Amino acid sequence: MSQVSTAYDNFVTRVDAVLTSNNGWMKLPHAYDVDKNPELYLRQGYSIGIGSGSNTKRVLSNTISISREFIVTLVRSLDYLDLEVTGRQTLEKQLFEDLKLVIADVEGNSTLNAGQILCSYQGDGGIEYVDNETSEYVSLRSTFVVEYFETI
Repeated sequence: MSQVSTAYDNFVTRVDAVLTSNNGWMKLPHAYDVDKNPELYLRQGYSIGIGSGSNTKRVLSNTISISREFIVTLVRSLDYLDLEVTGRQTLEKQLFEDLKLVIADVEGNSTLNAGQILCSYQGDGGIEYVDNETSEYVSLRSTFVVEYFETI
């Protein structure tokens, strides 16, 4: 098995441990197209996708270092009317509180696979609206960078 599989599996385990179903979280079936997910999942859902990668140009014997993005998307239902500004702002801030929990766990456990895979928070794209015909949902896409060595 390649290191990207190990890195992904370990990263998913970390995020799943933070965003548990006991706290109302549901894993989105469509990680790469949030709009395609059923409304039930969009009320309080998350997904983990594999993003772009690049060769870091660090060669060690017969291995190369690869830097790859893992994308975590958090979604919540916007159960407030347009004029309920305070409620809407509170919900938007809650997404950042949720993200902080994920960041704290990943940064606190920044090595995946016994120190052979490094992982860190890179940034996020801010609050976005999920285009859905029947209700409004807000999402927050964040990027984590994972670096690992792959045998060639």
